[in-house]
Amino acid sequence: DTFNENDDLIIGFKGLVNDFYARDGSRRVRTGYRQKQKAGIVITPPFGYFKDKNTNRVEIVPEAAETIRLIFDRYLECLKFENCRVDTQNSTAILRKKGALVPAVGFDLAPEGAYKGFDPYGNEAGYRQGCGLEMVFAPGYTTLETVAGHPKPDTDWENLQLVLHEGEYASYTCRSLEAGLAVSLRYRTSESCTLSLYSGSTLLKTITLSPSEALTDSEAVALPAAQFQTIRVSVESGSVILSDLCIL
Repeated sequence: DTFNENDDLIIGFKGLVNDFYARDGSRRVRTGYRQKQKAGIVITPPFGYFKDKNTNRVEIVPEAAETIRLIFDRYLECLKFENCRVDTQNSTAILRKKGALVPAVGFDLAPEGAYKGFDPYGNEAGYRQGCGLEMVFAPGYTTLETVAGHPKPDTDWENLQLVLHEGEYASYTCRSLEAGLAVSLRYRTSESCTLSLYSGSTLLKTITLSPSEALTDSEAVALPAAQFQTIRVSVESGSVILSDLCIL
């Protein structure tokens, strides 16, 4: 009924038309801004400057200029080598040194053959999609965005755990190890699982994990006395959910 302004169809159609005009107006404004920018015309000057409407010249604000110089001076001061300091917490995590807790989902993506998986579905967080390794959220964790179908890849991955099934494996490169260190796995599994730990191509030990619903630390396996090495976790039978690798 086109004569009835309260008709649902007419209201919906008017909404579409109004939305078109709004989008068209927005497009015209953006086009105008781009043309002025290409012509070198300053529309809104940045902090520390103002535009004289009479002369169309951009002038420096002396008071704000002092603040800007102070910001740049402090930035350059922080870049000096003698002012740098070692962040032991972050360097331990990045280099995977003694005391590091390596997230299981942080496995090596390169070189080719660093991991192997057969899962075609990926995970809700959209993290490392297509790698073939299954990942699940920690028990009890969820987000509104994930439930609504809009995952947060930048934060949800921290709550992901890696699932390894028989025949699958993942590798973790450590760059600053010391002699006398060991590695253990933080895991949970509903069944008995047998896996092998390697350093490069050298088998360190084959261990059997007992079923546990809660996160449990496996026995510690001694590592070779090499500063740079790649630890590989390979499942021989069963399945396991890994939370972290602990460098002890």
